[in-house]
Amino acid sequence: MTTAPEPQDAAVPETAAPELVRVRHLSRIRIGLVWLAALVMVLAIGFVAGPARQLTWVSIAMMMLVLITGLLQLLDGRPAGYIHRFALSLAGAAIILAIGTVIFMLRGAQSWVLV
Repeated sequence: MTTAPEPQDAAVPETAAPELVRVRHLSRIRIGLVWLAALVMVLAIGFVAGPARQLTWVSIAMMMLVLITGLLQLLDGRPAGYIHRFALSLAGAAIILAIGTVIFMLRGAQSWVLV
């Protein structure tokens, strides 16, 4: 009689669990770093750029955040979940930039689209 082969998950050693926890923790830190960078950029734009240029700088900030996210996720070195981590990082950054944009518009930022 032949027996069914064991699933591959059964071959994972018990010591792998702390490694997975560490990897997930580092992924969350990298995602949080992108969100923190977005917040810092919005604050810098609000304090440094004039109302005529704030919305231009928001788009430049998003472009920089895409590059930062790509770099951080490539430094991770794990292909599994790359798209998920990349999308989550940029979704949070986009929400932060959108909130900043609304505040800038309420404070009188000018956009050539609305003129």
